[in-house]
Amino acid sequence: MEPEAVLKPPPPPTSLGHRRRRRCRKKALDELLSCKPADGDALPRRAYTLDQHCMLGRLPDLLANKVASYCALAFGDASDEVEACISAAARACPDGLRVKELLETFEAYREIAAFAHTAGKVRPLDTIYDMACGHGMLGALL
Repeated sequence: MEPEAVLKPPPPPTSLGHRRRRRCRKKALDELLSCKPADGDALPRRAYTLDQHCMLGRLPDLLANKVASYCALAFGDASDEVEACISAAARACPDGLRVKELLETFEAYREIAAFAHTAGKVRPLDTIYDMACGHGMLGALL
């Protein structure tokens, strides 16, 4: 009798596309956060963080578009529909999307989705729970 074959986990992905997207996303975030208030298109800040009262619908159009574009990068390069949805929501309800929460939510989505993708290779995931239970956007994205 032959010994049973031991299942080995798949090797880590070696795609350069993921690294390129990460650099592109980091560059977009750096550009978004590096604007100085004197430039006239900086996100409102407190001493060390973004102002939690800053609403996407109240930002100048150019800056609001930069925020929406950055959020869309969580889904890859060709995610114009995500950018369009965020922009439409900001127009429909100018005081409904806090910029700080929006950026945090899309970063959390990106990290959780990557983890779920990797974990799903080992064992299928049937359910994901959004335990933060804030505004619900993260749960909808997942």
